[in-house]
Amino acid sequence: MLPARRPRIWVDPESAALPPASVPFIGRPLLRWITWAAISLVLVLVFGIFRFQTPEHHAYVPPPYIPGQHKSRLRPPPPLPWKHQGPRPGPSSPERPTVTDPKWSARADKVKQAFVHAYDGYRQHALPDDELRPISGTGINNLNGWGLTVFDALDTMWVMGLNDTFDDALEIIAGSTFISPRSDRFVPFFETVIRYLGGMLSAYALSGETVLLARADDLAVMLLPAFDTTSGFPMYAVDPQTCVL
Repeated sequence: MLPARRPRIWVDPESAALPPASVPFIGRPLLRWITWAAISLVLVLVFGIFRFQTPEHHAYVPPPYIPGQHKSRLRPPPPLPWKHQGPRPGPSSPERPTVTDPKWSARADKVKQAFVHAYDGYRQHALPDDELRPISGTGINNLNGWGLTVFDALDTMWVMGLNDTFDDALEIIAGSTFISPRSDRFVPFFETVIRYLGGMLSAYALSGETVLLARADDLAVMLLPAFDTTSGFPMYAVDPQTCVL
């Protein structure tokens, strides 16, 4: 029996090389990530120091409040096209625009009647409260309790030529004390300016009645301490009686 021939095994020289040594856990890839992370952290810190550095705070110091000093800086009112010492211009005055179309005249009369009906209801059932509850027919104080509807309706009375109603409203405003009936007595600054102060100034711009300018000046003096803040922006509320914020 012939001896068995051993098969020839072909070995690739490249594959016969020794296997590479195993890379340890702390190797080059991990070191690269740690290096990039450290560089990124340094950049973030440097950027944050220069970008978000708190600037030096300069506190706003308002000018001292001296009662009566502002009156010397008031400018005289601009000249008006008519003098109000005599009769006021009515709806048919040359100073007022006229409507030739009878359809629009009838509509304007309806709007005027609606206003008179609403204001007379407030005058009879709600004054001196701010507004009228139309269903119950009672008054409610939604803003300061100084008779808000009177101040809001001043310029509308003048535009509609309701001179008697306008004169009656002037007497109410002339006797207003601007004292809140609420227990805390604080009034919101913004709403008081746009509703009460703005109502008087707009009516003064139309009519030239000096009592409106005088009462607006009185109310503005009461509200002026609201600007006594570090930023110069007014506070939300102020007590007009004691001028306390």
